Amino acid sequence: MAAVGLDPDAAASAPWRPADWSAFVELHIEQGSVLDDSGVDVGVVDLISGSTRLELVADGRASHTGGTPMRGRADALAAAAEAVLAAERLALDARYRGARATVGRLLVEPGSITTIPGRVTFSLDVRDVDADRQRRAVAEIMGRVRAICLRRGVGLSARPLADTSAVVLPDWVRAEVTGAAGEIGVRYRVLTSGASHDAQMINRVTPTAMIFVPSRAGLSHVPEEWTDPAKLAVGTTLLFASMLRLDARAASVAPDARLPPVLAEPVGEPS
Repeated sequence: MAAVGLDPDAAASAPWRPADWSAFVELHIEQGSVLDDSGVDVGVVDLISGSTRLELVADGRASHTGGTPMRGRADALAAAAEAVLAAERLALDARYRGARATVGRLLVEPGSITTIPGRVTFSLDVRDVDADRQRRAVAEIMGRVRAICLRRGVGLSARPLADTSAVVLPDWVRAEVTGAAGEIGVRYRVLTSGASHDAQMINRVTPTAMIFVPSRAGLSHVPEEWTDPAKLAVGTTLLFASMLRLDARAASVAPDARLPPVLAEPVGEPS
C-alpha cells in the first residue's frame, strides 16, 4: 500500500466518503455448488447472510489418562466435542431452518496422547439471513454449551470475534447487473450468499451488487477450489457491462459524471 502512496495507518481516519461513489459491484466465486450443479453462467446476489463468531474456551483438568478413572474427569475436549454436536443439532432443528452453525477450529491443550485435555479453545460461527433468528440461535447454543460444561465440571468463557447482520443488496443496482446480463446473453440466477463479502460492508457507504461465478463442486477455502478460466471471463465481461450501465445511469443523473478516458474509449480487438 505504501508503494502506491497509501498510508495503512490512516485507514481508520480516512474512510470512504459516500459522495465519492455512486455504486460498487463485486465479482467473486460462489463458494457453493448451486451454479455448478445447475449449469448457469453466473449468480446475481440479492442477500448476504449475517454472521456471529465467537471464541470459546473450555477449561477442565489435565491429568494422566491411565491414572485417572473415567468417572470424575473434567475432560475439556469431551465437553467441547459435545458442544460441537449441540450446535449442529440446533442448526438442524426446524425452528432454525436456514441457520448454519459451524465449529471450524479446535486447539487442544496440552496435546499429549497420555494426558486428558485440560483446555480446549474452539470457534463458533453462526450464520443466517434472518438477523433475529441468528442471534436467537447463538443464545440457545451458548445456553446448551454452558449446561454441558456445568454437567461435566468444566469451566467456560466466551469472547466475541465478530457480529454482522444480513444485508439486503439494493434492487436497483442488481437490476442494472441483470439488465447487462440480458444485453450480452449471459444466463443468470438470483442467489443468496451464505458467505460474507466486501460488498456487505461497502453497502454501508454506497449501494452494492455482487456477481458470482461457479465454483467446481462448490469447494472453497481448500486447495481443490477451482473456477474455469472461461467462466471467470464470463463473470468479468458481465462486470464490465454492468459498470458501463451504472456509469450511464450516473451520467444521466449527474451530467458531469464521466468514465475515465481509458474506459470511455471503444473496446477493440485484443492485441
